Amino acid sequence: MPKSQQGAGASLVQDYLRGDPAAIRTVDRWIDIVLKKRFPSLREDWDDLKQEIRIRVLHNFRAGRFDGRATLGTYVHRLASNVCIDLMRKPHRRRELNAAEVDIPAADPSERTGITAWIERDLLCKAFAGLTEADRILAAHVLREGSSAAELARCLGISVAAARKRVLRCRGRLLLRRATAAR
Repeated sequence: MPKSQQGAGASLVQDYLRGDPAAIRTVDRWIDIVLKKRFPSLREDWDDLKQEIRIRVLHNFRAGRFDGRATLGTYVHRLASNVCIDLMRKPHRRRELNAAEVDIPAADPSERTGITAWIERDLLCKAFAGLTEADRILAAHVLREGSSAAELARCLGISVAAARKRVLRCRGRLLLRRATAAR
């Protein structure tokens, strides 16, 4: 590879590590290209994948793993592809809860009684019915088993930050579905 390409890649890495917005946009554009062209079937997970890829890029840049043998764009492309492929393989490596195993937590009888508890449980059932399988599994881990973000991260094979983000998104979708079901 010509020295000019090596120098350009190294300077972009340094700019990225300093938090230069232009460098971050460039890397994000490369990540988006990989996701849109090679992994459109993972569209539902793109936000989480982008976060995982960015974390991996940052760790690799900090550790000096980009050696300049390929262009920086190719390096990010390969890294992004590997993260996506890892995600696609994971369901075959771990046991996930089946939809039938996901039950809705019972309403606390000390808080609500009679018709109020029944209405609350009915709304929760309707909200759960509208969630995706992945959201129902995630909600079951959090609500039924009381899993922490670290436990979720370990179970799902993602970072703790990505696990927290998924829980927040799932909680938001669940609340939105619940509010919609109440109308």
